Amino acid sequence: DIILRTNALAYDKQGDIYNIMTEDEFTKRYGRKFSDARQIKIFQLKYAIPERVFSAIEALKSEVGKILVDQESGMVLVMDTEAALERMYEAIGTLEQKRSVKIYSLQYAKAKDVEERLKTQLEGKGGAVGTVVSDERSNQLIVQTFPERMDQIDLLVDSLDQKTKEVLIVAKI
Repeated sequence: DIILRTNALAYDKQGDIYNIMTEDEFTKRYGRKFSDARQIKIFQLKYAIPERVFSAIEALKSEVGKILVDQESGMVLVMDTEAALERMYEAIGTLEQKRSVKIYSLQYAKAKDVEERLKTQLEGKGGAVGTVVSDERSNQLIVQTFPERMDQIDLLVDSLDQKTKEVLIVAKI
């Protein structure tokens, strides 16, 4: 390996046989330089939002790395070193969790008001935790978040959807 690199030579191993060639021959044959340590990995997203995945793994790539994201198909193509690819794979695995969806029918509170309060809980961290949308016509909330967070959202919605206390004042003049 040292002799090859000092003489600008490359090799290709097929079984137990090493084919020795110049760096130019290797580049013509394989379309990349022999000294290029980058590998290509394709991730198919099912649940995560592609642009958020891109911004998360952009910080993990090396100086020689490249990232391409297709918003339509949810495909992420990464070309980087093996170590950087492993870090990105772990990060994508964290972001690629299935989210549960729940619809809340509100009785007392207005859906738009509850939506604003829940957005601070769900979208406060760059929107990575979940989303909330209100339907004013039916006074319903549609919440999408990680299953482990749904219990916390249930408590919040129940506490916000309370009957407003009334005060009755009787006066005689």
